[in-house]
Amino acid sequence: MQEASVQQASIVYGYIRAAAAGQSALDAQRQQVNLLALDALPMAEDAHLVHRGMFGDQSVDGGAAVQVIHFGACRPGLEYQWDNWIEQFEVLLRRMCWSRVTVHLETQALGTHTFVWVASCGDYSPGGAAFEECVQRLWQRSGALY
Repeated sequence: MQEASVQQASIVYGYIRAAAAGQSALDAQRQQVNLLALDALPMAEDAHLVHRGMFGDQSVDGGAAVQVIHFGACRPGLEYQWDNWIEQFEVLLRRMCWSRVTVHLETQALGTHTFVWVASCGDYSPGGAAFEECVQRLWQRSGALY
Protein backbone atom coordinates (compact mmCIF):
# COMPACT_ATOMS: atom_id res chain seq x y z
CA MET A 1 0.00 0.00 0.00
CA GLN A 2 1.28 3.47 -0.88
CA GLU A 3 1.68 6.24 1.65
CA ALA A 4 -0.97 9.00 1.62
CA SER A 5 1.59 11.64 0.61
CA VAL A 6 2.56 9.64 -2.48
CA GLN A 7 -1.09 9.10 -3.42
CA GLN A 8 -1.78 12.85 -3.13
CA ALA A 9 1.29 13.90 -5.11
CA SER A 10 0.77 16.70 -7.59
CA ILE A 11 2.88 16.98 -10.71
CA VAL A 12 3.75 20.28 -12.36
CA TYR A 13 5.62 20.33 -15.66
CA GLY A 14 5.95 22.42 -18.78
CA TYR A 15 8.20 24.55 -20.88
CA ILE A 16 9.18 28.11 -21.57
CA ARG A 17 9.46 28.91 -25.27
CA ALA A 18 12.24 31.39 -25.00
CA ALA A 19 14.45 33.46 -27.23
CA ALA A 20 15.58 32.34 -30.64
CA ALA A 21 18.61 30.10 -30.37
CA GLY A 22 20.25 31.74 -33.35
CA GLN A 23 23.73 33.06 -33.77
CA SER A 24 23.05 36.80 -33.43
CA ALA A 25 24.41 38.83 -30.53
CA LEU A 26 20.84 39.62 -29.42
CA ASP A 27 19.93 35.91 -29.36
CA ALA A 28 23.02 35.15 -27.28
CA GLN A 29 22.20 38.00 -24.91
CA ARG A 30 18.61 36.76 -24.42
CA GLN A 31 19.83 33.22 -23.77
CA GLN A 32 22.29 34.57 -21.21
CA VAL A 33 19.53 36.56 -19.46
CA ASN A 34 17.48 33.36 -19.19
CA LEU A 35 20.36 31.27 -17.89
CA LEU A 36 21.20 33.91 -15.27
CA ALA A 37 17.54 34.05 -14.16
CA LEU A 38 17.51 30.26 -13.70
CA ASP A 39 20.87 30.29 -11.90
CA ALA A 40 19.52 32.91 -9.48
CA LEU A 41 16.70 30.61 -8.35
CA PRO A 42 17.03 29.14 -4.87
CA MET A 43 18.00 25.52 -4.36
CA ALA A 44 15.18 23.06 -3.67
CA GLU A 45 13.85 23.83 -0.21
CA ASP A 46 10.40 23.55 1.35
CA ALA A 47 9.78 27.31 1.32
CA HIS A 48 10.53 27.62 -2.40
CA LEU A 49 7.91 26.17 -4.69
CA VAL A 50 9.82 27.28 -7.81
CA HIS A 51 13.48 26.32 -7.54
CA ARG A 52 16.54 25.56 -9.63
CA GLY A 53 16.14 21.77 -9.32
CA MET A 54 12.90 21.87 -11.33
CA PHE A 55 14.64 22.92 -14.52
CA GLY A 56 16.37 20.54 -16.90
CA ASP A 57 19.76 20.85 -18.56
CA GLN A 58 19.94 24.22 -20.27
CA SER A 59 22.89 23.62 -22.58
CA VAL A 60 22.20 25.42 -25.84
CA ASP A 61 21.84 23.37 -29.01
CA GLY A 62 23.49 25.46 -31.70
CA GLY A 63 21.15 24.08 -34.39
CA ALA A 64 17.89 24.76 -32.54
CA ALA A 65 15.62 27.50 -33.85
CA VAL A 66 14.17 28.24 -30.40
CA GLN A 67 15.50 27.96 -26.85
CA VAL A 68 13.11 25.64 -24.99
CA ILE A 69 13.46 25.58 -21.21
CA HIS A 70 11.71 22.56 -19.72
CA PHE A 71 10.86 21.94 -16.08
CA GLY A 72 8.99 19.56 -13.83
CA ALA A 73 8.47 18.60 -10.20
CA CYS A 74 6.35 16.41 -7.99
CA ARG A 75 5.12 17.89 -4.72
CA PRO A 76 2.36 16.61 -2.43
CA GLY A 77 -0.58 18.99 -2.18
CA LEU A 78 0.81 21.56 -4.64
CA GLU A 79 -2.71 22.47 -5.76
CA TYR A 80 -3.33 23.91 -2.28
CA GLN A 81 -0.30 26.19 -2.68
CA TRP A 82 -0.99 27.00 -6.32
CA ASP A 83 -1.45 30.76 -5.88
CA ASN A 84 1.99 30.92 -4.24
CA TRP A 85 3.51 28.76 -7.00
CA ILE A 86 2.07 31.05 -9.69
CA GLU A 87 3.38 34.12 -7.86
CA GLN A 88 6.90 32.67 -7.61
CA PHE A 89 6.81 31.46 -11.23
CA GLU A 90 5.73 34.87 -12.53
CA VAL A 91 8.62 36.48 -10.63
CA LEU A 92 10.89 34.24 -12.70
CA LEU A 93 9.05 35.02 -15.95
CA ARG A 94 9.46 38.75 -15.32
CA ARG A 95 13.25 38.20 -15.32
CA MET A 96 13.38 36.19 -18.56
CA CYS A 97 13.00 36.60 -22.33
CA TRP A 98 10.20 34.42 -23.74
CA SER A 99 7.21 34.32 -26.08
CA ARG A 100 5.01 31.54 -24.68
CA VAL A 101 4.89 29.42 -21.53
CA THR A 102 2.85 26.30 -20.92
CA VAL A 103 2.41 24.73 -17.48
CA HIS A 104 0.50 21.54 -16.71
CA LEU A 105 -0.69 20.73 -13.19
CA GLU A 106 -1.89 17.17 -12.58
CA THR A 107 -3.61 16.49 -9.27
CA GLN A 108 -5.72 13.68 -7.88
CA ALA A 109 -7.96 16.03 -5.96
CA LEU A 110 -8.62 18.69 -8.62
CA GLY A 111 -7.83 17.00 -11.93
CA THR A 112 -5.59 18.31 -14.69
CA HIS A 113 -5.12 21.98 -15.48
CA THR A 114 -3.16 23.76 -18.21
CA PHE A 115 -1.93 27.32 -17.76
CA VAL A 116 -0.57 29.37 -20.66
CA TRP A 117 1.18 32.74 -20.69
CA VAL A 118 1.45 34.42 -24.09
CA ALA A 119 3.52 37.54 -24.73
CA SER A 120 0.99 39.43 -26.82
CA CYS A 121 3.61 42.14 -27.47
CA GLY A 122 5.85 39.71 -29.37
CA ASP A 123 8.65 38.48 -27.12
CA TYR A 124 8.57 39.49 -23.47
CA SER A 125 11.84 40.74 -22.04
CA PRO A 126 12.73 42.44 -18.76
CA GLY A 127 12.76 46.21 -19.09
CA GLY A 128 10.40 46.13 -22.05
CA ALA A 129 6.62 46.47 -21.93
CA ALA A 130 5.04 46.06 -18.51
CA PHE A 131 4.30 42.42 -17.68
CA GLU A 132 0.62 43.06 -16.96
CA GLU A 133 0.16 44.94 -20.26
CA CYS A 134 2.09 42.49 -22.42
CA VAL A 135 1.11 39.09 -21.03
CA GLN A 136 -2.13 37.23 -21.64
CA ARG A 137 -2.98 34.40 -19.22
CA LEU A 138 -5.15 31.43 -20.19
CA TRP A 139 -6.35 28.58 -18.01
CA GLN A 140 -7.82 25.30 -19.19
CA ARG A 141 -9.33 22.51 -17.14
CA SER A 142 -10.48 19.28 -18.77
CA GLY A 143 -10.81 21.01 -22.14
CA ALA A 144 -12.79 24.06 -20.93
CA LEU A 145 -11.03 27.41 -21.42
CA TYR A 146 -11.33 30.05 -18.66
